[in-house]
Amino acid sequence: MAMVWLRLAADQDHTGAQYLLGQLHENGWGVNSCDTVALEWYHKAAENRHRDAQYMVGLFLNLGRGIEQNDQQAAQWLLEAALQDQPEAQHCLGILHEVGQGVTKDTESATGWFIEAAKGGHSEAQYEAGIRLLKGKGISKDAKEGTKFLRKAAWQGQEGAQLELGHCYLNGIGVAQNDEEAAFWFLIVERKGNHSLRLHIQEALSPLSIRQTRQLGQRIKGFEIGNEVRTNTYQ
Repeated sequence: MAMVWLRLAADQDHTGAQYLLGQLHENGWGVNSCDTVALEWYHKAAENRHRDAQYMVGLFLNLGRGIEQNDQQAAQWLLEAALQDQPEAQHCLGILHEVGQGVTKDTESATGWFIEAAKGGHSEAQYEAGIRLLKGKGISKDAKEGTKFLRKAAWQGQEGAQLELGHCYLNGIGVAQNDEEAAFWFLIVERKGNHSLRLHIQEALSPLSIRQTRQLGQRIKGFEIGNEVRTNTYQ
């Protein structure tokens, strides 16, 4: 019965219902999984300016799912979504402009879209924006602003940002030099299985007191518990 009402709403151009039907058919939730049917519903919602549906149409076109692959059309739909502040679409446009797929290859445009996606909370884009601001790639170099984006990504669990932030704190790049913060982020990365940081960790830990080292261990446990809660909440 729920599917009947959902279909009725979708047939009356209810964009939320159209988008949901696209999700159901894409993932096989209560219906047969079918990319072609999923794309049809995403396209209906996209034409009614549903930004997440616009992103999905762009993604399907980019990957050739349920339709012949088309870089230019994919980029156009992603742009429609990005102009409505859809972070995933903005991140994709950054990638497309970086490599010149379906759009003009343009480092400045790529960086601009990464920054827009980063402002919307996209962790991979926050990392990319932070790195580009540190290096001055496609934008004027601004280490202070770059580390702000890296910190946001790092707190979302983005490993590359955590590692880079450790180096920034160790060397005082964009932030005040801080051995404890450097050790914190290096240890977070090491506990994920990256065992190449031992020398950096020793360098950061050596100036710390026993009390600071103990507090650091407690902070790391608190971070990992909080990150696990955040991950489970949004699965």
